[in-house]
Amino acid sequence: MLGRDDSSLDVTDTITSFIETSLPGLQELAGFVLTTRSPSCGLNSVPVKSTKGRLLKEKSSGLFAQALVDCYPCLPVIEEQALRRDGALAAFELSVIIYSLFKRSCTAEFAAVLPFAHEVLVVNNLMQQMAIVKESLAKLNQTRLSSLLKTLRESIDE
Repeated sequence: MLGRDDSSLDVTDTITSFIETSLPGLQELAGFVLTTRSPSCGLNSVPVKSTKGRLLKEKSSGLFAQALVDCYPCLPVIEEQALRRDGALAAFELSVIIYSLFKRSCTAEFAAVLPFAHEVLVVNNLMQQMAIVKESLAKLNQTRLSSLLKTLRESIDE
């Protein structure tokens, strides 16, 4: 991976070393916002070019983003530009809260609140559960997402 400001600088080893030392310490995270088109932190938005600038691949993931997703495949992740879409922020927040509750085995907090809770709770695999959450949230509009987020927050605060 070449430096952003100095393309003659190969930063692959530096980034790889950072990934190896930092990823194990991220196990307590419940979500991660990544940087769009970043060679290290882009998620399926990074153009890959040859050293001469020729486009090799239109969309790929940055080294850190790919390592993060590989290490924590259930972790809710999103690129910051994606947060601008209607409902995306609320859906991401809900995913983060639900993921955190799963990790702490606190599923009762959302069982009565989320319309798709039963579908999620009958599955006994975190990866499948989070896939159902993501799919279910994608079907909801901004108003419904905001309402669910508010209700879930109130439920947790009680």
